Amino acid sequence: MAAFRELSVEQRIKTLESECALSGDFAQLLLTQLAQSGEANIPASVANSMIENQIGRFSLPVGVVRGL
Repeated sequence: MAAFRELSVEQRIKTLESECALSGDFAQLLLTQLAQSGEANIPASVANSMIENQIGRFSLPVGVVRGL
């Protein structure tokens, strides 16, 4: 499997859900936000370059640390 940081944001969210690191409801919320956000906030390419493992956006990118 590809490194987590190399996955798309959607794939990251689904991976975290499958690892039970995110509840199904929260994963769905993030996926809905992803589908609706477009470029309303900072562009996805900018957010992804600001923080490793970015899974969402608002005014700041949201990321996770796995394996703790």
